[in-house]
Amino acid sequence: MTEFYVEKVLRVDLTIRGPYPVRDDLIVIEITGGSLSGIGAYADKLSGMVKAPSGDALVVDASGAFKRDVRLLAQMDDESFLHMEYGGRTRPNDAFNEKSEKGLEVGGDEVYFMIQPSFVSASPKYSWLSEHVFVGKMNTVVFPSPQTDGRVSYDIAKVS
Repeated sequence: MTEFYVEKVLRVDLTIRGPYPVRDDLIVIEITGGSLSGIGAYADKLSGMVKAPSGDALVVDASGAFKRDVRLLAQMDDESFLHMEYGGRTRPNDAFNEKSEKGLEVGGDEVYFMIQPSFVSASPKYSWLSEHVFVGKMNTVVFPSPQTDGRVSYDIAKVS
């Protein structure tokens, strides 16, 4: 039987603003800034700052789950640009909904909140990112309100 291996490579910390309800089932979240930082053996291989335009078009399906559609732009430490795109799923539960409504932090172990990022860059330093499959898990999230920015943090792992 073939085994899957995952290796954490990247932490993504984002500042988010909104929500901007477009329809009952479509909410846009603006990503106003943040950082990308390598983890472990990748600590000196990945570093960048998130730039506009970046955002999440979040679709709420019939079961109440969130389907993510994120586009993110980062300027990396070598002055190149990295485009990160990801889908994913969040399955809200009562604890998640209660904490989110109160502007409290929700931990990654409190809710299913996973992403599948892919990357594009013209930089030779970052081209390896487009050659692998990645998965991500939310560490923490504080949902934004119209008055207060929120934040979200993910760890991203390479699958081999």
